[in-house]
Amino acid sequence: HFYPVVDKRYVTFHSHGEDDSRNYSHLQEVVDILRPILDKEGIKICQLGAEKDVPISNCESFLNKTSINQCSYLLNKSLLHFGVDSFLLHVASFHNTPIVGLYSNKPKEITRPLWNKESQVLIESFDNYPSYASSENPKTINRIGPESICIEVLDALKIPHKLKEYKTISIGGLYYNPVFEVVPDFIPSPDFFPNTLLN
Repeated sequence: HFYPVVDKRYVTFHSHGEDDSRNYSHLQEVVDILRPILDKEGIKICQLGAEKDVPISNCESFLNKTSINQCSYLLNKSLLHFGVDSFLLHVASFHNTPIVGLYSNKPKEITRPLWNKESQVLIESFDNYPSYASSENPKTINRIGPESICIEVLDALKIPHKLKEYKTISIGGLYYNPVFEVVPDFIPSPDFFPNTLLN
């Protein structure tokens, strides 16, 4: 069950929770911010999860490629694990791997991992009371700015950065519906940007 990935230093993350309200929509931005900083330190970013999880680019993907034992091995050798409240957060904690966890529909006091509490950073997205709902519209977890997660990850790894100078002001509802603008001076083929909105 050992998985041959420990030739380099790496961090892991997981994007998919049991409930849709736990699924953080801005993990691509988190990886895009972290990647150049971690590259300078010789640290890879690895995504763990199942086939149903949303693939994130700019990292090494282990989606649907590992058993739970292999995930456990990867988490044991990881420098840090970050992601949503899920089983893998608990496995990382069991291995004493530092974690940065995102909590949305349930308070961290109820579902936090039991082990290694001194190296846990748990970020809640709700103001006063959690919804306990399996689905939220809009999702409160998306209130967490990507830079907030990056700051906690880099601080836990003791990597200097200047991210505290940045703050997400707003992420609009159409942020994940990109529109391509095209000058119609040619005849596009039928497979020209399929399933996307073109102006």
